Amino acid sequence: MADSEMDIAQQQETWRDFCRLTLWSCIGITVLLIVLAATLVW
Repeated sequence: MADSEMDIAQQQETWRDFCRLTLWSCIGITVLLIVLAATLVW
């Protein structure tokens, strides 16, 4: 029983890291696109 609970906690932690990574990737790509667009406009 404890093992399965540990697995669930581990999965939640991994999921949280994955979400954070995805979020930062999206932010980074958005910033890059904005910089690129600004460079092209200027």
